[in-house]
Amino acid sequence: MAFDRHSNFKRLLYLILIALSTADQADPDLILSQGFVRNGDPENDFLIPVDDDYYDYQRNFIISRMAFDHDQVRVPLEITLQFRTNQFHLNASDEIYVRMPRMTSGDGSGVSGPSFEIHQHSWATLFTLEWHEHEHTASQTTPFPLSNLTLRVREGRTINPSRAYEIVISRSNGIRAQCSFVENDESFMMGTNASKAVEQVMRPMDQVFGIGPACRSLLDCNGHGFCDACRQRCVCDDGFGADLNNGSIPAPRDVTIDCSRRTCQVGPVIRSVATSRREAHSKLAECSENGICDRATGNCLCSAGWGGTACDRLLCPMDCSGHGHCYSMEDLARTDTAMPLSGRLRSAFPQYGTAADRDYGSWDYQTMHGCVCDSSWPVGLGAGETQTAEYFGGNCARRHCPTGDDPRTMGIDETNCTGKVAPGGFGVGGPGNLCHVDCSGRGSCNYVDGTCACYEGFYGENCGLMSERAAQQSIPTP
Repeated sequence: MAFDRHSNFKRLLYLILIALSTADQADPDLILSQGFVRNGDPENDFLIPVDDDYYDYQRNFIISRMAFDHDQVRVPLEITLQFRTNQFHLNASDEIYVRMPRMTSGDGSGVSGPSFEIHQHSWATLFTLEWHEHEHTASQTTPFPLSNLTLRVREGRTINPSRAYEIVISRSNGIRAQCSFVENDESFMMGTNASKAVEQVMRPMDQVFGIGPACRSLLDCNGHGFCDACRQRCVCDDGFGADLNNGSIPAPRDVTIDCSRRTCQVGPVIRSVATSRREAHSKLAECSENGICDRATGNCLCSAGWGGTACDRLLCPMDCSGHGHCYSMEDLARTDTAMPLSGRLRSAFPQYGTAADRDYGSWDYQTMHGCVCDSSWPVGLGAGETQTAEYFGGNCARRHCPTGDDPRTMGIDETNCTGKVAPGGFGVGGPGNLCHVDCSGRGSCNYVDGTCACYEGFYGENCGLMSERAAQQSIPTP
């Protein structure tokens, strides 16, 4: 019958069935996260809340601990193993497997020790114990990663789930730690081949004592890294002393090895020397060598004129003085009003250079920035548009004065830019296009505030009006 998710009665009944299910009926694949399981019905799938006791049914051992009588490396240990099965018996010939990486029966020189049956241990009447390890090679990051202990139930004996067992392995067996490992190292695992086991997998032990100094002298990596206990060094998290750019750039010299100091974003060094005719700026560095890294915050403190998280952006001067917008080279290339004006519609070309160009020809597409200045009149090469913006200059701090036709050149309209090449030499004004003539050519423009100081005999906001005397001196049409 399909499960009706809207029926509270059916949901309650299903929860009761979950609680009454036996250990070997529990399906670990249904577990989503602590506190919830799926109901198991593919047609009406939803989550069911469960308490912590539910998870006791999902593992083979409800107790699994390992302790040692000291924490020195390469010195024989007394090993204490405690375990209790999860509501199932172990019968004759059933085995428990305990993986113990970094442990060896060798002399501590790195050469593998022999596999052997362990005789000096408690509960010898219940179990036979066998030690196995494989050859250690220099390429392995963890010494003796497959070292393991096998406990085999003796003939005629049974391991009862109602009690916990403690097995003590004597020092005389010569098993020792080749190098340090941290407390509760999850690579120490237990499993069993018992037919009644909940699952046929190895799982990390509940508790394992640590051996050796590990990263104690490095303040346990200050919570910002992983302790490579065997090598007694920290593998720092990104941003906390790790090598930069996915390991291609060594960590800066002033970053400590205990992961206590921050690193900053990396970017291309624009001032770096070209390495070939078609390759430059390939060097990467912290803050792009255009600032310094604040080791406390991990933020770049950029030099004047530079910005971005990696100081990899050459900012617009004075932020365009409040009279323009700052655009990257890529955005400038597709902005129709950016100077110099050109004859093509830039917005129809969405990319500055080709993808390959960005390695050399258009390498500055996101690095260099420039201003597109504001204007109270339309800017462009079309009819009714002016070839010059109201504000101009690299920082848009200068302002053009009111425009007008020169009143003395009768029959000539200086504001007509039809067919005239725009400043910069790339575009030509179309029919009805306008030129900007500051103060009508009859005054001096104050580019700070955009006001005209008219010459003698001329007046008006744009100096486009002239006195009678000046009119008598007008230049006639040729």
